[in-house]
Formats: sequence, structure tokens, C-alpha cells
Amino acid sequence: MANYKIEVIQTYSDFLLKEKEWRQFENSINKLCVTQCYDFLSTYWKYFKDDPNPSFGFKRELYIIFLYHEEELVAIAPFCILHFKIKRIFTLRSVQFIGQQYFSNYCDIICDQLTKEKFDIIFEWLYQNKKFDIITLKFIPEYSLISDFNKCFIHAYTSEFSTSSYADYADYSIKNYSKHFRNNFRNDLNRIKNDGYIFDPQIKDFSLDDMDEIMRLAKSKKKDNKYSIYENPVQNQIAIEIYNKFKAKVIFVKFKSTSVAYNVNFYFRNTKFVFDASFDRDYRFYSLGIVTMDFNIRDTFINKYDEHILGWGEDHYKSRIMKTSTMLFHLLKKGNTIFSNLLFMKKKRMALNYQQELINRVTKTKIKK
Repeated sequence: MANYKIEVIQTYSDFLLKEKEWRQFENSINKLCVTQCYDFLSTYWKYFKDDPNPSFGFKRELYIIFLYHEEELVAIAPFCILHFKIKRIFTLRSVQFIGQQYFSNYCDIICDQLTKEKFDIIFEWLYQNKKFDIITLKFIPEYSLISDFNKCFIHAYTSEFSTSSYADYADYSIKNYSKHFRNNFRNDLNRIKNDGYIFDPQIKDFSLDDMDEIMRLAKSKKKDNKYSIYENPVQNQIAIEIYNKFKAKVIFVKFKSTSVAYNVNFYFRNTKFVFDASFDRDYRFYSLGIVTMDFNIRDTFINKYDEHILGWGEDHYKSRIMKTSTMLFHLLKKGNTIFSNLLFMKKKRMALNYQQELINRVTKTKIKK
């Protein structure tokens, strides 16, 4: 570790004290997703650290590693350690990224040029200075150099596109929407008009006054066996603060003054992140989810955003409106305790099975489309 130094942040108060240095460092990073920036991660940890959800253990420990080379900050590993009880006797400690539990689309070591040397130094220091049973880092984007240094498992796909790949919205729709889809889309809009409604989405700055309508429409997801993030108090608090910090905008679709669909977008470095969306399932006949998403894509081209990120998941509508996606990986590594080998083998089998099931589901979705 010649000329390298490591500093570890283990308390929320120290996290906040690092704000100025962190912001200066992230400004030097060429490619950085919103879910890797200081504002997102500090907001997330503010609420997640005391989350009572037992799915994420009985204790959450902050463990952010700052790597310096010749006194210059060169990498931040935004880790946390989750503690779980096994059969009420044993404690299992899992090293994870902050944010991979809820919401995050991309998780990574924050570094402009992550080299194997920097990666090895971070992890060698972790193994030598902290006891843990497993490392399970999820939602690592395919362009991350982590996957170049390690065997990773496919964990998810996120739908996204760059506007630079298309001349305009018309070019995008031709290259992404099938002829059958475009016919159905026109039929949906005609059906709305013929039934006496007007499809005229409105974009507005987010305010707390919007939450009643957003939460009402989000509950409709239950009819499709999905869940509303706003029914979880911790997720609700994180979402609202994120909306305010990143100056979110809401797209509302109203039929005769009643809100029937919404998209919530927030923005970072001229990238639009579609964080949440829903529609009233009583109006399913009009394909409101699709037509509202299409309006959102049009807006991306009109306002000249560089990228449009729809988020991870295998929802059928995503493959219908967007052909491009990014693979998200899962890095699994042994811990340094007597339980680590056995636990690693079990987690490896689970990751392999999940990867195969994911590939099968995605293949079926593409065939269905």
C-alpha cells in the first residue's frame, strides 16, 4: 500500500462531515449515476440506518472506505454491513453497498478510473481490518470495471437509452416500437378520445401536495401483485426527500379532473431518472401506463436530456417501449470467518439459480413481445 492511505467512515455524523470533500470528488468523476452521489446516499442512510424491516437484519453498520493516493482522494467504497440473526444464536454479517436494499439502479465503487490495484487495496484492507461472513454487492452496472476483475453473476437488467443514439423522438419510436405496438398505441389514443376523455398530460414541479394523488394511484399496483413504495414508512421518507433534493417533476394524466396516471422523474447531470410510475387499474382498458411513458420519452427529446433511465425489472411494458438495457451484476465474495466457506457456497448456488431464472424470464418476455 505504498503511497496509499485509507480512512473509514462509520457514523452518520462523520458521513455528513465528509460532504464538502465528497462533493468535490464526485465533481471530478466523469460517469456517475444519481444513486452513487452524495445527496442520494446520505439521504438514503439517514433513514435506512434505523429501518425496522427485519429483512435487512437487526443492525446496520456504516462502513464507507475512502482511498487516498499521495493524500489525494481517488476512490470511495460506499459500504455498509448488515447484521442478521441465524436461528436466534449466530450472527451473520454481510457487506453490501449502501442503497442496494431499496431503489438503487446502479451501485459501484466511486472512482473515475478504477484499477485492479485500487480494487485490491480496498478489499485487502477490508479483509484485514473487519470481520464479516460474506460480501454481496448488487446492481453493479456492466460498464463498471469491477466485473473485469471478478467473476460476477447477472442480477438484473435496467431499461435506458441515450438520446444521442437517435435523431429525434420519431427516430426513437421507429427503432423501438414494433408495427403492432404502434397500431395498438394509436388505437389506445383513439379509444380515449372516443370515450370523451382528453389525453393531455401535464408536467409540474413536485410538491408535497401531490403526494395524496400519487399515493392513491400507487395503491392500484396491488391489483397487479405489485407494491407501493409509499406504504413503507422508510421508503416513503427517502422518496420524498429525494424528490425535493433533486427537484423532481411529476407528470399527471387526468380524465375529467381526476388523476388516472403519473410518472415521477428526477434529474442528475442532464439524465432523467424515472423513479416511480403508476396508473389507475380501473382504466386499464386505455393502456395508460404505456401512453404516459411514451409522453415521458417525448419530453426527454424535447428537453434534450442526455439519458433516460427507466429502472431495473422485467416488467413487460419496458421491453415494449425500450429496446436498450444495461446488465446489472452481483459480486459475491467469501468473508473471513469460520462460516464463510459454507455460506459462500450456498449463496453462490442461489446466485447461479437466480441468474438462470432471470435469463429465462427475459427470454420469454422478448418472445412475448
